[in-house]
Amino acid sequence: MLPAALLATSLALTPAQTAKIDAVVAQVMQSSHIPGLSLGIARAGHAVFLRGYGTRECASQVRANAYTVYRIGSITKQFTAALVMQEADRSALPLNAELDGITVAQLLSQTSGLVSYTDPGQTLDSALNAPTQFTPGTQWQYSNSNYYLLGTALQSVTKVSFASLLATRITRPLHLTSTTFAPPRVENEAQGCTWDATGWQAAPDGANDRADLAFSASAMSSNVPDLLTWLWNLYDGAIVASDSFDQMTTSWTLADGKPTNYGFGFFTDTWYGLRIAQHPGYIDGFSAEDAIVLDDGTVLAILSNADRVSLVPLAKSVVEIVEPLKNPALVATLSQPGVFEDPAVTALVKTVVAQLAGGTIERALLTPSFAVTLDESRLNGYANMLRPLGNLEQALFNQSTTVDAVTSDIYTLNFEHGRLRMTLNMRSGKIDALTLESGR
Repeated sequence: MLPAALLATSLALTPAQTAKIDAVVAQVMQSSHIPGLSLGIARAGHAVFLRGYGTRECASQVRANAYTVYRIGSITKQFTAALVMQEADRSALPLNAELDGITVAQLLSQTSGLVSYTDPGQTLDSALNAPTQFTPGTQWQYSNSNYYLLGTALQSVTKVSFASLLATRITRPLHLTSTTFAPPRVENEAQGCTWDATGWQAAPDGANDRADLAFSASAMSSNVPDLLTWLWNLYDGAIVASDSFDQMTTSWTLADGKPTNYGFGFFTDTWYGLRIAQHPGYIDGFSAEDAIVLDDGTVLAILSNADRVSLVPLAKSVVEIVEPLKNPALVATLSQPGVFEDPAVTALVKTVVAQLAGGTIERALLTPSFAVTLDESRLNGYANMLRPLGNLEQALFNQSTTVDAVTSDIYTLNFEHGRLRMTLNMRSGKIDALTLESGR
């Protein structure tokens, strides 16, 4: 075994790599109007890059650093999923256990069909009491309601609060001193910001961003060093058993065998031929992204105080800089990070959004199976979601993954009065599934 000093030296980034990361961060911050950002990379459990950029407040020059604390939104789901897997390993909350006809595995994998309580026009009560949008297990639909219910199930099984369970099982044992359930009140805390024509403004809290409503779906706060420690320990087997970790970071499959590109608390992707488990996090005024390179255990975390900006392209560019790539043909440029955008798909996204806003869809665009499930009720739901947002101003490509014969393209949709995240699944040139969600 190498001595610690030699190990740290062998894992260290080169000055050229560090300079490239600084350059791409500067470009992304400028183009996406990000006031402050913290970024870290760890290899074999050793941090090899920790840096802060910009300001942690919207209208001051108080600098962000590597230890600045941000809200992490839906990265919370990783912690919830791990706690559930611990209970599953103890047989206290089996994956096949049912909650009102929906299994724990279907909640974890986002295949329950539950309406998300964070969707426009929804409340927690209305979403949890609404009928499922499809037969559980037959489709994939991102819903914060799934992870809210998992949090309540954990409390019911363990007889302790979610916050206490999180502290007892994860944050205290791993010494994650900057990771909390609910917003922190600390000296080095970032202020959530939004951008308008006059500059950065403090982001108001939305109703669903309260800690009691965000709950086990998106209420947590953390900093980059803590997230690196969390991801490495999860990967290294300190949190859940190895087979449980594999389930968390392997694409779930639907009843018909189609992959979803989502495990339990992680999206599953391939970046430049590397196997990736990652998850973004969005909550009013904050955007986050963390990822594990499953091939070698390299982990990264990016946190910012910009409202609903996808950091996936930046994460992919960082991976390109620091990892030995299995498929160099997919290497990106600074202006086009990630697997390349297909202009035809971008045009299709704009067409589909315009049609859905009008409550219709051209059936020739859909696979036969999706044409059946996209009924009048779902079309009305999409129309009710889209109309209040006004005109679509930008369809921003985030990433593309292909598993078997299905290609999934993710876009950030910027409207006059809001922002949505769209995932479009294509099979043989036809739309096989689509999801619209409010960006948490």
